[in-house]
Amino acid sequence: MKLATAKQSPVASFISSDTSGCAPLSIAFTDKSKGPPTSCNWSFGGGAYSTTRNPVHTYSKAGKYTVSLTVNNSVETILQQNPTILLYII
Repeated sequence: MKLATAKQSPVASFISSDTSGCAPLSIAFTDKSKGPPTSCNWSFGGGAYSTTRNPVHTYSKAGKYTVSLTVNNSVETILQQNPTILLYII
């Protein structure tokens, strides 16, 4: 007898290697999502995006940037906009 595997909705979560600094500044983002996600879409602010699971993005202009991560799997799509990941580039 085979047991059915329960499908889980993804839970988006991420961390960054830094939250402020002088331009140009390269920041590594690490996807800590659970669920498991099958794809992810990053928005780095300023019109920059990535679908890489653990991207590095270089901020070349001064400004305040909000980073968000959208993850999905066969069950659901979840947006995580972590308010603690506000980047201040000077």
